[in-house]
Amino acid sequence: MKNCGISIRKIAAQLGISTSTVCLWLRRWEKEQDLTNRPRGRAPRKTNTEGDRQIRQIAESNPFTNAVLIREQLQLGLSARTIRRRLNEGGLLPKTPVKMQRMFSFHRKERLSFAQEYQEEGLDYWSRAVFTGETTFYYTLDNNNKIHCWRNLGR
Repeated sequence: MKNCGISIRKIAAQLGISTSTVCLWLRRWEKEQDLTNRPRGRAPRKTNTEGDRQIRQIAESNPFTNAVLIREQLQLGLSARTIRRRLNEGGLLPKTPVKMQRMFSFHRKERLSFAQEYQEEGLDYWSRAVFTGETTFYYTLDNNNKIHCWRNLGR
């Protein structure tokens, strides 16, 4: 475009970029005759294989822990974000556990009476039964708090 006599300002307007960006790319083309992306440097990794293993081990032994607690436990000079990245690299993702209903004593009594009522029924009877709407009960009193846990990708 520049070789066709179009001004830098018109090139910038046509491409929707600033004039300084057009100048930068023109200088680079004149100097190198190449506009491909250059390799970019990255900050050095702050953990080694052993540190990564320790981070994963803590999260696997206590899936309800969080990155800040892991950092404090290992006394690492890392950000919580770095801890989460290492867990993700190790195949652990943050998940919210399923909230379940509490199981009260009357639930237990109803289940026990159901089991006792039908315990003598044979395989022929149960082969025709269809179970739907099963409920899992949560035994703690406080299930209103939002809890996160670490889960393996494959689970």
